[in-house]
Amino acid sequence: MNVFHLDMLACLMEHGSLSRAAKELGVSQPALTMRMKTLENELGVPLVSRSGNQLTVTAAGIAFNERAQRSLRVLKEGLDLLLETQGCTKVRLSVAGTPTLMTYFLPPLIGGFIRNRPNWDMPLHTVSTREVLEMLFDEVAQVGFISGHLEHPDMICLPICTYPFWLVAPPEHPLAKCTRIHIFDLTHEPLLINVNESYSSYMIRYLFREHGVLMNVVMELNHSDAVKRMVMAGNGIAFLPSSVVEKEIEAAKLMALPLQLNRPLTRVIHLIFRKAMMGHPSLDELLKHLELTSLNTPWSQFREGHRDEPSG
Repeated sequence: MNVFHLDMLACLMEHGSLSRAAKELGVSQPALTMRMKTLENELGVPLVSRSGNQLTVTAAGIAFNERAQRSLRVLKEGLDLLLETQGCTKVRLSVAGTPTLMTYFLPPLIGGFIRNRPNWDMPLHTVSTREVLEMLFDEVAQVGFISGHLEHPDMICLPICTYPFWLVAPPEHPLAKCTRIHIFDLTHEPLLINVNESYSSYMIRYLFREHGVLMNVVMELNHSDAVKRMVMAGNGIAFLPSSVVEKEIEAAKLMALPLQLNRPLTRVIHLIFRKAMMGHPSLDELLKHLELTSLNTPWSQFREGHRDEPSG
């Protein structure tokens, strides 16, 4: 199977257009169509349905693409490791994180760390929570950042910091005039959620479920920025991390609604990695930069206390 065909399918899924995908890949549209047909013949199933220049990826195409992209990540990591064995002296530490964390939290957390280590190779992968875990299990990434805790016998999951979620709406929204809002006041309000942040999405859904309130989800988007822009355009309200909306709130483009809850709505950013990485010099250096603690226990003590645990 031609590796180019796998990249081609991912590009088609992203653009939904033969012409745009062909332009990005640097091939003609007829050539792209022919190669897609070759891939479909090889697999024996239709991957896309065509209507003029527009296309829709079939269920089989979506399922195949998810697994193909995972395989490509593993292949690329293997090629990178091969280069390292041929005399590359760079320290490699591949990082994976969810879109919101990579956009808003990681730059101040590790931006300076990367800048001060020009001899390091630190690729940053922005993927879904599920893909972060896949990349760690496949050893494509060495460390990951997620919003939520992971329990797995082969993984270490360490808390870094906590951040609040705010319920936001445009300043002209009727609820923006209230001094107190209860969860029951949101029964008929159109809600927007970020489906790529699965832990946060679950937290919000659980909040409604524990109060016996039905959610009126009108849009499921794949990035916090997209959710924020839809809220600013008056298409609904949303729960978003404070760092995502603080500038818009300061500029009076959005307003944090005074929702009264029994406990704050927060998430914890966790750093996760395989137990086999414990003691790795590059990981230790990153943890020292973060001054990471686990339950107020210094990382060095945490590592000492887990030294006898089986590695993954």
